[in-house]
Amino acid sequence: MRVLRNGRDRRHSGSSGPRAFEARTGSKQKNDDLLLPFQDAEAGIGPLSGIRRYRAGRDPGEVEVPASLEPVEILPGVLWLRVDQPFALDHVNCYLVEDYGGWTLVDTGIGGEIGSRQWDALLNGPLRGTRITRILTTHAHPDHIGAAGWLSRRFDAVIYSNADELNRLRHMLRSFDPAEASRNAAFYRMHGLAGEAADALSLQDHRYAAFVDELPADIRHLTSSEVLDIGGRQFAVIIGRGHSPCGMLYRSLDGTVCFSGDQILSSITPLIGVWAENADENPLDDYLSFLASVPVQISDAALVLGGHQMPFKDAAARALSIRRHHEERCAIIRSFCGDEGRSVGDIIPVLFPKAKGEMSIGFAFGEVLAHMHYLAARGELDTGRAGDWAIQFTRTNP
Repeated sequence: MRVLRNGRDRRHSGSSGPRAFEARTGSKQKNDDLLLPFQDAEAGIGPLSGIRRYRAGRDPGEVEVPASLEPVEILPGVLWLRVDQPFALDHVNCYLVEDYGGWTLVDTGIGGEIGSRQWDALLNGPLRGTRITRILTTHAHPDHIGAAGWLSRRFDAVIYSNADELNRLRHMLRSFDPAEASRNAAFYRMHGLAGEAADALSLQDHRYAAFVDELPADIRHLTSSEVLDIGGRQFAVIIGRGHSPCGMLYRSLDGTVCFSGDQILSSITPLIGVWAENADENPLDDYLSFLASVPVQISDAALVLGGHQMPFKDAAARALSIRRHHEERCAIIRSFCGDEGRSVGDIIPVLFPKAKGEMSIGFAFGEVLAHMHYLAARGELDTGRAGDWAIQFTRTNP
């Protein structure tokens, strides 16, 4: 086990909405039922003036949602900020952890014009004078790594990720290939999507390129055996698969906090999906294995700081709730398939009756196929063809 401290890292070579959107700088609606465990803004934090500070004696889990681009101190030396994005899930949580000679940033939000405009507002406003020395990414989805390249160049900050995540990101950012798009559209049609929906889904990855800034060649690759020293606090790297190829959580060794990315969230479940590009994988099995490890990996007392929504505690109870959610979906699919044979397209309106629009249908497709792959691997569904252009699933013991 190696402990990595800022300034002593060895860099490893790596490769490089549905709603009208406007980057917001005003306050969002707040929940008046929640307590605000902060001192007055004048307290500041070092060079950071106007930051509301954590006050001892209050539960940090009882906190109002920060207004967009208005950081708050959720724990001593840990800032929580929200940045906006033009998707149905309209925000990302990012965190700054006080470090040697600066701050370590956990996740960045999207890049591109929207991302740089928001980070300029932060760095010229409430975060004026802040130096970001390291950028820890939890996974390589655009809303978590998108602005990493821009911030890395601005501060000469090291980016942390891993090879599996970066390989999937490179695939997402690949140049458009008409032949590949045609093959992918055929894959979606075989699984029961109508022509227009199949064509749109085959192009979905390419729409994300505008939200990811170019990454530097040197990216620090992390493994589960490493411990990070962040300003004197030790954080273990936990690998969590399923939502992404090799997501990373950062758990403090003193058991007080865990940065969980999207692997485990307070009240929504992360997207677990199979599409054309990972058609041979079983990510739901990977994800359920991660959930089973949560009681051992994350203390019940730890404050879990996720990539979206609110902080929470008792990660084991939340993991159990998510597992039951997936078991319920599996039961619905088994029941609906019966002995007649059903395609993914048949099941989408059963599990996701409100799925409308290209992105929602794409997410729903991935979720349904992931559950079907999981059930087929367990021998609970059989896969067959109905003609040349349809893949259907039947229950093994109807």
